[in-house]
Amino acid sequence: MKTTITKSQFIDAINKAIPGTFSPEGAGAIFDYLREIEKDTGLEYELDPIGVRCTFTEYDSLGDLLMESGKTSIKEMDDLVTVLELPSGKVLTCQ
Repeated sequence: MKTTITKSQFIDAINKAIPGTFSPEGAGAIFDYLREIEKDTGLEYELDPIGVRCTFTEYDSLGDLLMESGKTSIKEMDDLVTVLELPSGKVLTCQ
């Protein structure tokens, strides 16, 4: 039996399971990203907050990501991870 959840339910579930890990904007962007993968592949995603935590990382800025990774540009990151830039300037990576 499967239950479809809304974006706000996803954000709440992530923040309850792994508090302080993702901002609401970041968790919402993860939801949107996973929904796009579902549409592209036809496969349904099963909510797994720990899996989300292991797959995605949120950074306060692109500069923070580059500093931590030791890379000098986002182009260098493209081969290693998917980088999602958020409207607030925060950045998510997906391994």
